[in-house]
Amino acid sequence: MQKHAKPRVAIIGCGGMGRAHAQALLAFGGLELVAAADPFAEPRAAMKKAANSIQLYENANDMLERERPNLVVVATAAAHHRDLVIAALHGGAHVLCEKPFSVTLAEADEMLAVAQETGRMLLVDHQFRINPRVQACLRLVREGALGDVLSMEMIHGAFESHFQGGNRMTLPLERRDHPLERRLPRQIKETVTT
Repeated sequence: MQKHAKPRVAIIGCGGMGRAHAQALLAFGGLELVAAADPFAEPRAAMKKAANSIQLYENANDMLERERPNLVVVATAAAHHRDLVIAALHGGAHVLCEKPFSVTLAEADEMLAVAQETGRMLLVDHQFRINPRVQACLRLVREGALGDVLSMEMIHGAFESHFQGGNRMTLPLERRDHPLERRLPRQIKETVTT
């Protein structure tokens, strides 16, 4: 009986989130983290410390061509997501893209179209939105149980090892209708927002 090889994973972006993905992939063990790319030397050096067995590249396109990964994690600034996601999809990889997915709705539509055209999966890393604690808080706000809430601030401590003091963000509630959500199928949107 032939043993199946583990799916090969590459990461584009060696900053804090890229390294967090690398550490999670290494801990999971069901996938083979083979490479990472970043145009800057300092984040690449930090990635080498986090995942010393992987090949590092300065150029993401070179990495995609040489490594031919099955899955690519795009963990760069949002302004670069479109080009990197499309390159990975055209290279035959499934893609997990960090949030925010895109800078414009047109870019989001283009990435989704390429995923459909290539038959590859394209996922956005919005796992926090389906967290039961977050859903419970949003339900309380929407039901008016907390009064007239105009914004909220949260500290998500799970990132403390990667970002000093945790990941702090303020979310104005009037922005909860993101343009991308208007493109989601109704049943998914209802699951996410109720």
